[in-house]
Amino acid sequence: MAVVRVAVVILVVWGGLFALAPAKAMVVARVAAVALAVWGMLVVLVLAPSLLPKAWQYYLYSPASTGLWVLAMFVSPFVACFIKWQWIKEGSGRE
Repeated sequence: MAVVRVAVVILVVWGGLFALAPAKAMVVARVAAVALAVWGMLVVLVLAPSLLPKAWQYYLYSPASTGLWVLAMFVSPFVACFIKWQWIKEGSGRE
């Protein structure tokens, strides 16, 4: 049931995105793409140590490193959008 609610919210937001002016819709889409790419990379980075031996996982998944990972999930999309703002605002220039 929760998956259906999330899907409905995504469809409503996506439909509202097309109601914006095309330039603003592209900015919102690029910001979403940057944030999703950053979150995807952070998830890969947190799952990668699971391939290592069990003795190493204790140190890699310590409370401090997990807390830093959660902090990175909140902060890094904003940093990435700040760094890529020129591309977000103007696009690739192939129009």
